[in-house]
Amino acid sequence: MRARRGAAGGARGWTLLEILLVLAIIGVLAAAVVVGIGDAGQRRRVQAEAERLALAIEHARTEAAGRNEVLGMTVSANGYAFKRLGNGSDGWGALSSGALGGWTAEGGVGFEIDAAFGAQGALQDRADARRADRRRGGDESEADDAESEEDERANWPGVAIYPSGEITPLSILVSKEDVPAWVVRSDGIARVRAMSEEEADALGRRPARTMR
Repeated sequence: MRARRGAAGGARGWTLLEILLVLAIIGVLAAAVVVGIGDAGQRRRVQAEAERLALAIEHARTEAAGRNEVLGMTVSANGYAFKRLGNGSDGWGALSSGALGGWTAEGGVGFEIDAAFGAQGALQDRADARRADRRRGGDESEADDAESEEDERANWPGVAIYPSGEITPLSILVSKEDVPAWVVRSDGIARVRAMSEEEADALGRRPARTMR
């Protein structure tokens, strides 16, 4: 930078106040760049978690068909886990290893399932049908039936994945404070997709399908 000239035409240096002002401006600009980079990183983290969740559910579809078993997925505030439906009174058991083991997101990313999207209704219909069959066969008293119903309700996963490839309709919000959210969605037949919240809003909420 050229030195400033005084009234008599002589060169003089920058004052301390001017130097501090320049340094302050440089500091503000540098901070803005760092914040911008950090914000982009947080946005990417949310997107990556949404895409990972979509791929995990699609993998569970393949596993359910290969095992010829009904699988389920539970969603917590900061993660999710997969289960398998056992035979008879075994109920839902956790899958604790492999690609379908439990997952906990880091960095404050959270998950929220839209329970009204269709998942719980479909599971309840199937559970009601199983209990009706047991009652008709005399396998269960009313007291046992009530206890079994309470246990099943406590252990119902948020999403069920059937050997046929069909899953319960789902819409799961993946979010982090101060950055745009992503949505993981499927109508139960189509491939599970991760999309921005803006894209999900543009598509609109699809009605839940009735699963039989």
